Amino acid sequence: MKKLITLAAIILNAAIAYSLPSGNPSGATLYQCGFLRGVCSSDEHTLSYNRCNFLDVGVGFYGNYVFDRNLNNYSDDFRTKSVLVTQLNTNAGVVILNICDRLELFSSLGASKLNLVFNSKLFTPLPTSGNGSGRKTLMDFSSSFSWSVGGRCTLWGCRGFMLGLEGEYFQTNPELNYIFNPINSNGYTTGTGDYHEWQVGLGLSYWAVVCNPMVTLAPYVTLTCSDARLSVSSFVRQEVPNVESTIPTLSSEDLWGYAIGATLMVNKMVGVTVEGRWASEKALYVSGELRF
Repeated sequence: MKKLITLAAIILNAAIAYSLPSGNPSGATLYQCGFLRGVCSSDEHTLSYNRCNFLDVGVGFYGNYVFDRNLNNYSDDFRTKSVLVTQLNTNAGVVILNICDRLELFSSLGASKLNLVFNSKLFTPLPTSGNGSGRKTLMDFSSSFSWSVGGRCTLWGCRGFMLGLEGEYFQTNPELNYIFNPINSNGYTTGTGDYHEWQVGLGLSYWAVVCNPMVTLAPYVTLTCSDARLSVSSFVRQEVPNVESTIPTLSSEDLWGYAIGATLMVNKMVGVTVEGRWASEKALYVSGELRF
C-alpha cells in the first residue's frame, strides 16, 4: 500500500505537461503597433497595409502544459491501449518575425519535462509473473532542451472576423531518468527519448474592443491536425539487469483536434493568450508577447 501511495504521489506531481499549441490563428494581424515603430494605421476590418508595418519583431513567453497527449502503441496494425498517460511540460522563450501584419514566423527555445504512465506489458522482454507483470509503471525523463519553429498567416478579414492558418514543428530528446512500479521502486536507468510532433490548423477569430479603445479581445476557435511520435532507446531494467529492454514507438491516437482560446491586447503591442485543447490531447497553453 505504501508503494502504491508513493506511485500516486509521483504521478500527481508530474500532472502538468505538453503538446503543440494552436495560438491565435490571426496572431500575425493582431499586433499592429510596436515600441520602436510606433502606432500604425492598419485597419483590422479591411486588412489594409501601409509601409510602417512592413517588418517588426517580438519576444515572448511560451508555456504549454499537456495533461495527456493520448499516445498509444500500434503494432502490426493492432491497436493496444497500453499507455495510460503521456505528459510533457514545456516552458520556453519565443522570438517572432512579423511581415506586413499578415505573416509571422516564430521559434521557441526552452526546456521540457516528459513522463509516461503505462502497463508494464509494453516492455520487451515482458516482466515475469509476480515481478511487475501487468502493473502500472512510471517512466520518468529528465528536463531537457526543446525547440520549435512555426508560422501563422492571416488569409481573410472582414468586419472584425479573421481567418488564419498556423503550423508548427516541435522536438525534444530527453534523457531517461528512472522507471518506477510498486514491485521495483528503485529502477534508475539510462536511455534517450526522441519526441517530435507537427501540427497544422485553420482557425477563425473575432477582434472586439473591450471597455477602452486601447484594450482589445480576440477570442478564437481552431481545427487542428497533428501527429506526435515518441521512441526510446534500449535501457536496462532492475528486474532483468543483464538484458536490454525496449518499448515500441508510440504515436498519436487521433490526428484531429480543436482549440478554443482568447488573446487580450493592450494598445496592439502587448498581449496575453490563454488556450485549451481537447480531442487529440488535453492541454492548457499560456503565452505573452511584446512587439517592437
